[in-house]
Amino acid sequence: YGFSNALGFHVFVGGPIRYRIYQTAGLDAADVGRIVGVSLLTFSAGLTALTGTALLLDPAGVPALHFLSVTDDRLIGGAIIAMLGLLLVWLSRGPRTLSAFGWSFTLPSAGSTALQILIGAVDIGAAAGALYLLLPADVAPGFAAFLLIFVAAVIAGIISHAPGGLGVLEAGILLGLGAGARPDVVAALVV
Repeated sequence: YGFSNALGFHVFVGGPIRYRIYQTAGLDAADVGRIVGVSLLTFSAGLTALTGTALLLDPAGVPALHFLSVTDDRLIGGAIIAMLGLLLVWLSRGPRTLSAFGWSFTLPSAGSTALQILIGAVDIGAAAGALYLLLPADVAPGFAAFLLIFVAAVIAGIISHAPGGLGVLEAGILLGLGAGARPDVVAALVV
C-alpha cells in the first residue's frame, strides 16, 4: 500500500507488489486477487455508503450541489442507500459467484459485505472527522456536507494517479470549501 501510494498508479502498482509480497507466504495470483478485491470492495462500499448518508442528512450544505434541489439530493442519497440495501438482500439469498474472462469470483455473504461497508465507512469517516476537527470553524460546513467534499476529493486523488493523491486531495478540499489559499485551512490539510 505504501509503495503504490508513493509511486502512483495504484491499480497497476499495488497488485504486482502485493503479489510479490504474498507469493513468499505461499499465496497464488488468485489469492492475491481476492485480497485486492476485498480491499477494493471495502473501500468503495464505504465511500458509497458515506456519500448516500451525507446526501440524506445535509444535501443543502455543499455549495457545489446547489444546482440540484434539496429533494433531488435526498432522492439521490436514498437511491444510493437503497442500492446498497438491495445488494445485501441479493447476497443474502445464497452464495453468489461472478464469472468473467474465465475466472470465477465468489462474492462475500451479506453479513460479511455489511461488515465491509461498515468498516470502510468508519475508516473513511474517521479520516474525514480528523480533518474536520482541524478546520477553522468559519470554513467548516456541517459534518455531513464536509463528508461529501472529502469523499469527492479522495476519489479525485485516486483517479489522478498522483503519488498518494498529493495535492489533489488538498486542492479538492480547498475548492469544495471555497477556502481559496487560506493558510489556516492549508495548515489543517498538512496536519
